[in-house]
Order: sequence, then C-alpha cells, then structure tokens
Amino acid sequence: IGKDLGGLHLNGEANKMYKELAEEVSANHGITRVNLLDPPASLMLTFPSKEDPPDVHPNVTFLSNADADYLLMLGWITEGALNN
Repeated sequence: IGKDLGGLHLNGEANKMYKELAEEVSANHGITRVNLLDPPASLMLTFPSKEDPPDVHPNVTFLSNADADYLLMLGWITEGALNN
C-alpha cells in the first residue's frame, strides 16, 4: 500500500496498480479511488482535475470533463472498473 503523499503508487505490475486504484482505501479520504455507484465522483477523476479555486493537490491531469483521458477513465469506471 502506498505511503507517499496521497498514498497512490502506479509503478509495478498490473494487478498491484489495479488494487491501488480500485480496491485500496485512500488514507487521506477514507474511500476507494473508484466510485462504482457514482463514477464521475471517483477520486481518480475528481482529485487530479482543475478546480476553481485550485485545490491543494499538486497535479492537474484533466483540464475538463471533455478531456480524452478523463473520458477513457470514466468509461472504464462506468463499465465496472474491471481488472482487464
């Protein structure tokens, strides 16, 4: 389980990375990073997104909900966040 900053480590084999994203409970937020009941509310989509005013997260990955990578991740979560 990741220990740095947000506790997320995406370096490793596929099963480990899947567990980090879809199964591990975020130490900072107390919930998993994937929300199957409300996919757009998933931490992995909301936390690295641009906010106004900016949040304290040091990384902006998705500039909007029209970003191609955002839509790819949203589709994966909406389809059940399968380990595939």
